[in-house]
Amino acid sequence: MRTSAAWVGMLFLALYLMEDAVEPLKKMPDVKRWMQGLNNSWWGAAIGAGATVVLQSSSATVGMAIVLIGHRRKPTV
Repeated sequence: MRTSAAWVGMLFLALYLMEDAVEPLKKMPDVKRWMQGLNNSWWGAAIGAGATVVLQSSSATVGMAIVLIGHRRKPTV
């Protein structure tokens, strides 16, 4: 039970760190202008899908590394 609580805590810590990391983007005029220029919902959906593909593949890689470390095996990369 404690292990599950620790993993959930780490998940929320990671979410907080990601939120903190992208905070400066709110103040960048170029990013604001680019986001406001996405008036076509299809472009927004396509960009969201692309970002999801990139982020999910990275998180899958990290997840596999965690499992391998948990089994005390080193990845052969």
